[in-house]
Amino acid sequence: MLMQGQVVQSVAAARASGSPNAMQLQLGELGLSQVLPKYAALAWSGLVYTIGHSAAQALSINSTTFTGLAVANPANSGKNLVFIDAAASIAAAPANASAVVRLGYAATVALTQGNANSAKGLPVLAGSGGSSVAVCGASGTLSATPTTLRPLLGIDWVTGAQVGNLYSKDEIAGAIIIPPGQMLVMDALVAALSVVAGLTWAELPV
Repeated sequence: MLMQGQVVQSVAAARASGSPNAMQLQLGELGLSQVLPKYAALAWSGLVYTIGHSAAQALSINSTTFTGLAVANPANSGKNLVFIDAAASIAAAPANASAVVRLGYAATVALTQGNANSAKGLPVLAGSGGSSVAVCGASGTLSATPTTLRPLLGIDWVTGAQVGNLYSKDEIAGAIIIPPGQMLVMDALVAALSVVAGLTWAELPV
C-alpha cells in the first residue's frame, strides 16, 4: 500500500492547499500511529522542551508579585508553545486545606531563574543541545494578575484531619497554546503552598 503525505506548516495552509489524493500532514506529523509513543516523533525531531524546579518552591497567591514556575514566549520568537503536560508534587505539608495550584497565563515579562532548573527550556532529547525560544523562571513582576486556564492540583482532606494529595499530572496534550508575547504560569489560586513542579511543551511555527 502506498500512502501519500503532503506536509503543511500551518492549519491555514492545510485548509487552503487540500489535495483529495494526499493526507495532510500537519508539520510532518503522522495522522495516526500506534508504533511510536504519542509524543515520540515530536521529541525525536528536537521540538519538545521541559522545565522543572531544582528545589521546593513557594507559590504566590494570584498576585502580580509572582513566584512559582513560568515559561515565557518572547514577542519575536516566531513560535507557539504547545503544552504537552504539567505536573506538581507537594513539597511540604500545607497549612490550609483549601490550597489550589492553577495554570494561568499573563503577558510576558522578565523572569528570575531562581529555583527553576534552567533559564531556557531544556530539550527532552537528552544531550542534543537543542535551543529553546522559551525563557523560564521561578519569579517575576507581572503587569496584571494571571488569568486562570485550569486547576492542576488541590488538597484532599477528611474532616478534622488534612491529607495531602502528593502528586498531580495533567496531560494537557496541546489544549493550551501560548503565542508570542504571553507566558504560562503555575501559582496558587487560594492559599499558600510549596511544590516541586514541571512543564513540558513543543515549539512549533506560528
